[in-house]
Amino acid sequence: MKGYHYLNMIYIFYFSIPSSALSDVTIKSPLGTSVIFSEKTNGDNYYFDAWRAVSFNGNGYVIDLGIKDRYFTEDGSTKVSPSGRYLILNSISGGYISDEGEEKEYVDKAHCSIVDMKNGCYVSDWEGDVCGYDWKKMKMYWKTHKEQTPLISCHFDQQLKMLKTIWHHLIN
Repeated sequence: MKGYHYLNMIYIFYFSIPSSALSDVTIKSPLGTSVIFSEKTNGDNYYFDAWRAVSFNGNGYVIDLGIKDRYFTEDGSTKVSPSGRYLILNSISGGYISDEGEEKEYVDKAHCSIVDMKNGCYVSDWEGDVCGYDWKKMKMYWKTHKEQTPLISCHFDQQLKMLKTIWHHLIN
């Protein structure tokens, strides 16, 4: 009987762990590409759905989508745009601030970056209220504020790596 209780405790423990804590999360696009959240993390100053690494997988390449001094969040609500072309990645940046003689306080800021699911490039990066918009509202906001959108292109070293791979395939 003692063994039964032990197995029952293991069963309860195993099924009380969220599935996202046990494995990576993959968001697939109808274009045949995907974004993979990996390295689940937790601790002080991290949201419950925090991930250290995000990568784009498609067209025979894996591209690191990491942004310096940010971690990503994914709670099951990340969706590809209706066209399948774009994905909004939510991320958090933060740090400690204090005035002289005051106790340090941790503050963070929400960011949302739009990734082109065709090639893994960042199209734009936003912060604040716009990050909570659905695709319809985001599209309207994007059209009226496009000139204010800081564009972020593919990381140069990743582009160079892709070009070297393509070049290698062409000459061999």
